[in-house]
Amino acid sequence: VGTWYLQVSGSLYFAAAKALPGQVLEALPADCRELHIDFAHAHQLRMSAAIALRELADDLQQKDVRVWYGNFGTQFTELLDRSGILLPIRDWHLERQLIEHHDNYSGPKGVN
Repeated sequence: VGTWYLQVSGSLYFAAAKALPGQVLEALPADCRELHIDFAHAHQLRMSAAIALRELADDLQQKDVRVWYGNFGTQFTELLDRSGILLPIRDWHLERQLIEHHDNYSGPKGVN
């Protein structure tokens, strides 16, 4: 409860990047406390996207929502490193394994 997943697809540059924080905040359910955003299908992420994603992370933090970004390409992560913009990034492969494990978990063995 309270964890939501969002996948961003398509070009995310200039106007599209600038509009993203407002679109996410508008679509966010009231009970969301943790948001995972997957960028595997997004492309053309530039500095405008880095700034917009930092803004979104700050806006979500003020709403007590933890956000994790994942599946950025190498070029964008290098841009983030060069620019000094820090984003909450998680290893999505590991995250998917944890979610799958959680879904299959039936509880501790030997406990009544």
